[in-house]
Amino acid sequence: MERLEEVEIDEMRLPRIFSAMRRGGLYSRCRCAGCPPCLDAARRLLRGIANSSQTSSPYRPERWGDRYRTLSRTLGPRVVSVLTDMSATPTVVDVNVRPAEDSGGAQAGAGSHPDSWDSDAGDGGVHGELPLNGLLAARIPAALRTRDGSEPLKDLVGKKGIPGVPSILFKGPFTVGALNRPGALDAIHRGPGLYLAQWGAGQYLGMAHDLRTRIPQHLEAINRFVRNARDYRFYIAPLGGDPRPTERRILEALVALVGTNRDSVASRFARLGMTNRQREVEFF
Repeated sequence: MERLEEVEIDEMRLPRIFSAMRRGGLYSRCRCAGCPPCLDAARRLLRGIANSSQTSSPYRPERWGDRYRTLSRTLGPRVVSVLTDMSATPTVVDVNVRPAEDSGGAQAGAGSHPDSWDSDAGDGGVHGELPLNGLLAARIPAALRTRDGSEPLKDLVGKKGIPGVPSILFKGPFTVGALNRPGALDAIHRGPGLYLAQWGAGQYLGMAHDLRTRIPQHLEAINRFVRNARDYRFYIAPLGGDPRPTERRILEALVALVGTNRDSVASRFARLGMTNRQREVEFF
């Protein structure tokens, strides 16, 4: 059984849940009232949030006790929160979609960064080749700065490098605005490699046996779920062989930089501003 299948969706409530997601601005490219592809995509999204939420808090404790919990994830300019019945098999029973700037507290901090990216650069968005350590360090959350203003994690990743990680240069950025243009995907390497996806709320390192196929899959999800995709960009590093061992070696080195073995892998990645959940995982 796949991990996402362990979370159930209350099918009787799904039409109402889907309507709420539509009102919140999701699935804006399809004008259906709940066609099978959109409903299936909604199920995957809700299961993914319930499995890998950024925050979890009691929902109406004065009424429900600990039975229900709200699990949330920031998706571009929105926060999607799902109400999950945790009494038996986790079951999604309701959903709320709101602008990220209205979420407040940790959610707003998790998705806020001082820099602004232009997704419609006239040169197609490709600016050169950059080392992985510098790209990762640039997106480490500012909230991790110490009181004296220093950024030890950025220093650790950016200046000292990542121990045991091969010297790989990533081409980019490939912005969503540029990739949506006719013929733009021809610039993506056809073959194996690594890629780094970055957006306002985080970053993700993944691998692909064919980058030309994998990047459009992410692009399709962004175009479907995100109204304003200006913050999204990709960097790619073509490789000559199987990319999985290299990906695992990098993720193992990254997770060793922070925390201890008592901390979960996901929490240690989160300190680096990454949404990777395991040392080796596919992007939802």
